[in-house]
Amino acid sequence: MILLGGFAALVFTDAWPENRYGQVALTVFGTGLWVDFSKDVVAFKKTNDVVKVFDLWCIKGWRQIPARLLYAGIIVGTGLVVARGYQRTFDDDATVTRLAPIYGRAF
Repeated sequence: MILLGGFAALVFTDAWPENRYGQVALTVFGTGLWVDFSKDVVAFKKTNDVVKVFDLWCIKGWRQIPARLLYAGIIVGTGLVVARGYQRTFDDDATVTRLAPIYGRAF
C-alpha cells in the first residue's frame, strides 16, 4: 500500500518522467503492485496474508464481509490511480500537433 501511495504521488505530481521508457516502466510497476494487492480480496486459504490478518484480529466467517468490502473499495481507488498512470503514459494529446481537424502528427 505504501508503494502504491508512492506511485500515486508520481502520477498526480510533476514528478512523472518525460522519458517514454521511464513512463512505461513506472506504469508496469504500478500495475504489478496493484495486481499483487488486489488478488488477496478473493483469497480464502489459511496461507494468505489477508486471511492471517483477519485471523489475528479474530474476524472470521460473515464478519469478514465488511472488511473485504472496504478492501475492495480500496482496490477500486488504487485501480483508478493506476488507470491515471496509463492515461499519462499513453495519452498522445501532449505530443501531437493538430495540423487539420482529422490529421495529427507527432514530433
